[in-house]
Amino acid sequence: MYLWLGTPFHYRIDDLEDFVAFIRHVDLLVDPQDFLAFSALGVRGVDEHGMPYLRSRKSGTEPREFLKRHQLPPDGIVRTECLSLDFLKDEFPDAFAVLWPAKPDLLQALSELLRNCEHSSEFCDHVVAYGPRGEIFTFHDAFGGGNPLYVSSIVPEDRIREFCWRLNVGFEICDAEV
Repeated sequence: MYLWLGTPFHYRIDDLEDFVAFIRHVDLLVDPQDFLAFSALGVRGVDEHGMPYLRSRKSGTEPREFLKRHQLPPDGIVRTECLSLDFLKDEFPDAFAVLWPAKPDLLQALSELLRNCEHSSEFCDHVVAYGPRGEIFTFHDAFGGGNPLYVSSIVPEDRIREFCWRLNVGFEICDAEV
């Protein structure tokens, strides 16, 4: 899932791997009336040779089940992602996409649940945010996939600075199209 930001400049945040801290502090980037869309292919692990593989999910409360339990009816962005993932169901049976409200209490509960996860793939691979004020951020191959988090300039720089400070990462202002 990818989202076009369409602003004259944006913030680029690299090396963002802590998915628990991301969810704990994402409220600095979004407002309660905004939406988050999460998607993922499958839960991945690493074997004794360092090779990635799809693994079965752990028992107990799953982050994905929690996301689905609190999801909103899918909009056009999430429906399009679900259609794309349907083509991959044979290879990635755990693939999913959900639309979620950016409500602080749900984000806090999700961050607590994520503390028990071994890998970010138990949560999601892609996350975007948007709302009444427009597109807010896009994070493709999130949390260690090597791609940056791009945040729209509609988010004030002081909120970006606070978010990055809390996650111990830096940011830069970019004017390339994203």
